[in-house]
Amino acid sequence: MSKKNRLFIKWALGFIFIWGYSPAFAQSGKSLSFDGLGSYVSLPLPLQGSYTKEAWIYPLELSFGYPQIFTGTNTALFFYGNQLSAGHISGGFLELRDPIPTPVLNWVHVAVSFNAATGNMKLYKNGILVSSASGVLPETESSMELSRFQGTNFFKGLMDEVRFWNTERTAAEIMADMNCELTGDEPGLVAYYNFNQGIANGSNSTETSLLGRTHACDEFTGTLYNFALSGNESNWVANSPVLSNTCAGNYPNMVVKWVSVCISNGENMPSSANGTYFGDYTAPGVFRSYLITNTGSANLLLDPLYITGPHASDFSIASNPAIVNLSPGQSTSFTIQFNSTGPGERLAQINIPGNLNYVFNFAIQGTGEDITPVRYTYFTGEIKNKSAYLYWKTSFEQDNSGYTLLRSNDGGASWTNIAWVPSKQAANGALYQYHDLQLKPGNNLYRLAQTDNSGKLYYSEWVRLFLKGETSPVMIYPNPVTDKAVIESGAALQETDARVCSLTGKEVMKIHLKTKKQTVYFNTLLPGIYFIKFANGETGKMLKN
Repeated sequence: MSKKNRLFIKWALGFIFIWGYSPAFAQSGKSLSFDGLGSYVSLPLPLQGSYTKEAWIYPLELSFGYPQIFTGTNTALFFYGNQLSAGHISGGFLELRDPIPTPVLNWVHVAVSFNAATGNMKLYKNGILVSSASGVLPETESSMELSRFQGTNFFKGLMDEVRFWNTERTAAEIMADMNCELTGDEPGLVAYYNFNQGIANGSNSTETSLLGRTHACDEFTGTLYNFALSGNESNWVANSPVLSNTCAGNYPNMVVKWVSVCISNGENMPSSANGTYFGDYTAPGVFRSYLITNTGSANLLLDPLYITGPHASDFSIASNPAIVNLSPGQSTSFTIQFNSTGPGERLAQINIPGNLNYVFNFAIQGTGEDITPVRYTYFTGEIKNKSAYLYWKTSFEQDNSGYTLLRSNDGGASWTNIAWVPSKQAANGALYQYHDLQLKPGNNLYRLAQTDNSGKLYYSEWVRLFLKGETSPVMIYPNPVTDKAVIESGAALQETDARVCSLTGKEVMKIHLKTKKQTVYFNTLLPGIYFIKFANGETGKMLKN
């Protein structure tokens, strides 16, 4: 064979690898077909700090627009036309772009990694680094979506093997397991979707959830929207990347439960529903027992538990786990005692270290021994017809003026006063309820600020209600803007504030929305690109001339 022919073959093999690598292995599953017109998957998956997003995709069309792959409000893995791209909102989503167009009708593995400590972001195609950036600002997400951003920019093609990690993965790590299915117990794996469900190309009208496969308390099951769920498109289909069997390796995993209720790692909102809220102190103390189960495939080794937090001394470990070397499927329990040393709400954190790559932890809370005007039997809520019904019952009331009902839509960072409910002046307690018509899509947190006759406040535990569904659509026009524009939004955004931010993320203007269609003057802004962040989580892009 001539040297020229040998060079041509080497070039051709490299070309095939970069443009449309399809590994030849023994097993295949299913994938999900997106129609590019409106089908997408909503994932209740938060993002904070370092991360890696991965997916296998089979684009059917990449000729125009910004088709989205794995995106939130502030972070995106997407296509800029036919070029694989990724970025954060602070950089206009322009940090990374693959210079080589991605071909259609080929399975391609895509990934983006981010290191929150260094600001380094890297983009990979078929395990090969194709673009990198430094100095990228970290962002957070409360949820993410597959195939959609801001209600548009839909992806047309197939998707499979979506993975989300809380670490910056290296090229070697991505390459090592992109061609096999995960076990679901891998260190750092937060969410995993293998798409092996439904009847391929068949009738799947009831298969409307994308199942998580991480063997954890919260597997972040996704919800399908606007899929036909029948036939060869907009459905669960047979075409998928040909993967090997499950990736090599055995790993431990941990699930913690109170009775039969799971407690998520990092849970920071104590609740009586999952046993993390101990209620009022009563002598000789309030006890809660929890069960640790190894849901992984390797032994789980437990180190001594410890308690941290502002009121750690109010809690103690009444009994440690009897078993510290748990084989797969084995369980052990431990007990925490609440001993009040002061009045009011007492907050701490349980830490369960072991041979995982993180320390499993969750917050606990109790109400210290104090002569309070009110003792609660319960405070709870439910969603009916897209509005919230809040209920609370007291067993004792004394010198009680009433209750201020507070709501938060940003994870408890800020609270809005939504109602005042006067006391029923019932010494033996009473039943109260309130109907909140302003429930917003996503998490809605509620708590009571009980006020005594002297004006002193006592705060209750939180109640969390999650409303699924579309956010209120927002339109900004004309865009580009010369000196003024109209912001048109839904009723849910009335009497809320919108923030105008520069490309660097700096807030340069605040808008108070009063009506569904409101004229706003931007004549004080310098020419450039701006982002308008709304209270419902939506972000609009605006060009100022």
